[in-house]
Amino acid sequence: VKDGLWFIADAAGRIRLVLRRNKDRQLVLMHGGDGVFREVMVLDEDGDIRPIGLSTDGAMIYGVAEQDRGQRDLVEIDPATGNI
Repeated sequence: VKDGLWFIADAAGRIRLVLRRNKDRQLVLMHGGDGVFREVMVLDEDGDIRPIGLSTDGAMIYGVAEQDRGQRDLVEIDPATGNI
């Protein structure tokens, strides 16, 4: 991914998650593999949602979220829908 800032690989060592900045300088979470990635979500600069890992097969994203919560929670993000 062009201008990638941060990467996470799946258990097989394939890069599946990339953090980059878009043309508006927003942080964007990208998911994919084998050179094909798509935008999952724009991340808040305040770090309300912070990705920290992937499921073994790389299909699900794990993160820490505070958004709309009374505490920091471990969450699962579906990259196909962006649902938390």
